[in-house]
Amino acid sequence: MKPLLILICLVFTIPTGHAKSIAIIGDSISSGGGAHPNLALDQEALAKVFEGQVVITPDAGYLKKLEELGFTFASANQPVRLPLSKREYKTPLSWWFESLWLSFSSRFLDAEEYSWGYLLAREMGITENQIYIAAQDGAAMMSLENQIDRVLDIDQGRLPEIVMIFYTGNDMCGLTPDMLTTPEEYGETLAAGLQYLRLNGEAASSGTKVYVVDPISMLQIVSRPSIQEKVVRYRGRDMTCRDLQTSNFGPEPQVTPATDEVSAILNFFIKPTQQFCPSLFAMHKEPKIWGPVLSNRITGYREQIAQVVDNANKLAGGNIVIRHIQSTRSVIFEGDDMANDCFHIGLQGQAKIAKSVMDGMKL
Repeated sequence: MKPLLILICLVFTIPTGHAKSIAIIGDSISSGGGAHPNLALDQEALAKVFEGQVVITPDAGYLKKLEELGFTFASANQPVRLPLSKREYKTPLSWWFESLWLSFSSRFLDAEEYSWGYLLAREMGITENQIYIAAQDGAAMMSLENQIDRVLDIDQGRLPEIVMIFYTGNDMCGLTPDMLTTPEEYGETLAAGLQYLRLNGEAASSGTKVYVVDPISMLQIVSRPSIQEKVVRYRGRDMTCRDLQTSNFGPEPQVTPATDEVSAILNFFIKPTQQFCPSLFAMHKEPKIWGPVLSNRITGYREQIAQVVDNANKLAGGNIVIRHIQSTRSVIFEGDDMANDCFHIGLQGQAKIAKSVMDGMKL
């Protein structure tokens, strides 16, 4: 079946009821965006994915690698990827486009089984059909309420036992400093989202814990030597992450092997990594300008989370408890932790995040 036809002919089903369940709210790190080793900014690699020759599911070495990293679960089936909530409807065109993008990314770009939330949940003994991923590629804190709505739709407003909120970096991505989310905006949106969840959600029968997770340090992606020296594939050639993050490559005249339909998709997606987050990769050329801006943003976001969670707990009531996880502040990535696009996080890095969050939950 042609890829575009597959995208249109998608039917969403959501299991109801929980025994032990978890919902993951956030961005591409939480959806497993770009995490699969078969994904790369390379024509041949992506053509195989888009034409169905390669499926973005756990490969042969997946469980063995996780065992080496200290994980004990012995199977990996797909979790539940939540569709748009009916409350996200604005216009027919926007609804169609947003649904299409969510379906496309889930099928071709995201490896949910490689995401930190999935690894955490499976290690906690939660079955795959009780792992609900509301996270979406490219999302920022402003999408919080929409993703909460997706979680509320799981079981008519009844919440899972655990809800994770983890926005890692898109709020500080932009072409100019004034395009970045301010700490105040970040905090206000988080506070409103938590209030919305409490007002509209019903706790699980055993209670619901909502964990707000601190953003990781994004600056290490452009400064850590082992990451900068990692060799990846881009448009048929090998290069380091430093080269990929600093160069502005033009489009290739030919994209093979692929059908014409897939070629159009490839040309759209194979872009220099720096376009994923211009402000972050501007650190290579203008560190004195962007270093303080980005560092202050990360610090400000973390401070806002602490303040918002503290205020939310002063108004505590019912069986919905809000917690703040700070352990992710200390997660350090190396080259082997990164995905092949030198921006997203691969399986090994996702495992680090999962372990860090698990440690934070114990505090």
